[in-house]
Amino acid sequence: MVIAYQDYTSRSVQWIYFPLLGVAGMIMSYISLHSIYWLSVNFLCNVFFLAIQFAVLSMYFFFKNRNDRVIINKKIGMGDILFLLAACSFFSTVNFIAFYLCSLFFIAVVYIVSILFKRELIKISIPMAGLQSIFLIMCIYISIIIKYSLVNDDWLVLKLSNL
Repeated sequence: MVIAYQDYTSRSVQWIYFPLLGVAGMIMSYISLHSIYWLSVNFLCNVFFLAIQFAVLSMYFFFKNRNDRVIINKKIGMGDILFLLAACSFFSTVNFIAFYLCSLFFIAVVYIVSILFKRELIKISIPMAGLQSIFLIMCIYISIIIKYSLVNDDWLVLKLSNL
């Protein structure tokens, strides 16, 4: 909640919260997995997914704005990247991709609802790390309530394969 509050109020988050969040995710994942190996595999696969995502985004902004090659802190905040890196430690790969996509959908819904209430297009930056941290908290609470492991892809893969 601290990340969400700081990101919403000042669009900046103190850097210490990201490593603390990452360590909390590693502890939580280790408790579920009982394996440093699988925790490392999940984390590295998630970081690889983010690296691909960031490379594609960089290419998009490069070809769109040839004059403006800097996207960190202009298009994407460093806090957003650090939050996503910390969030990698909470999930298995399929669950992380589901978290990532659903959190972006959540952010879009919150943004659209805020536009509807203000009746004008909001041209300020979106507190992405803050909203994703709220979504992460919701995911953790829901997983505890329904007894779903965020580091195990079996249930989600089975559901996706039946589509």
